[in-house]
Amino acid sequence: MIERRKLRTLAHTSVFYGTFSIAAPTLAFGVLPPFLLAGRVDPRVYRLLWRVARRYYRFFLGALQATGAIRMDVHYADRVDFSRPAVFVANHRTLLDVLILLALVPDATCLLKSTALRAGSEDAAPRGTMPGIWTAYISAAVKGLGYIPMPGNWNDHRALLRVLRECREALVERQRSLIIFPEGTRSPGAHMLPFLDLPFKAAVEAGVPVVPVVIHVDRPFMPKGSNWIDVEQAARYRVEFLEPIEPGPRVRTKDLSYESRRAIGRRLRRMDAEFGSGLEA
Repeated sequence: MIERRKLRTLAHTSVFYGTFSIAAPTLAFGVLPPFLLAGRVDPRVYRLLWRVARRYYRFFLGALQATGAIRMDVHYADRVDFSRPAVFVANHRTLLDVLILLALVPDATCLLKSTALRAGSEDAAPRGTMPGIWTAYISAAVKGLGYIPMPGNWNDHRALLRVLRECREALVERQRSLIIFPEGTRSPGAHMLPFLDLPFKAAVEAGVPVVPVVIHVDRPFMPKGSNWIDVEQAARYRVEFLEPIEPGPRVRTKDLSYESRRAIGRRLRRMDAEFGSGLEA
């Protein structure tokens, strides 16, 4: 007889990928093409497209909440003026972090890992990434929704300049907020990885605030190295928007990085102590 936990894991994982298998192709090949064609005539259509995509993300998260896989609480969103662009930076422990912030921040673009090269390389699909079957859908969405692919190599100076230019264009020319996880990948444990400078450099060059965000979950939920939802009970996500940091004329990139990491880390440690995380220290 199959254990109850295994049945629960199978059910939640099926909902996760089942919902994705409906939403992703519909968005990529049903919704995107007519919007992109209309956007060539009237660029204001793009903003409507971003809102439609945001509804998809909310639908996806809603399906997981309806089945009892997750619970989600959002705190202090009123600290943020969402009518102006900003750089949102957050810790990154689980696969859902990206969807959560895209569902919460209006008209946002996001710095994402490039998926286009994963299918053809032995090193292209590390353990724990989304299965290769989704590559076409994710790649179409990344391009169509104007998301910014990460450089394949963070030591590639030319690629970094390209990403920084695209970030600046999104913030200044398109007036879109930018979501970046400065650790660069999901952290394998409770301790955050070092922060990359890129999001803070983009904020300084664009003259927009940095908004630190804490994403806490009280148990491992699709952490790095896992594509299965294996939870005995609903994983409770707590998303907390911290006070925005305005980049003054003398504020350096490293100052923004240090202040953001300190604020996120301090709050995250308190939440781990109060609610638990199930992650190794």
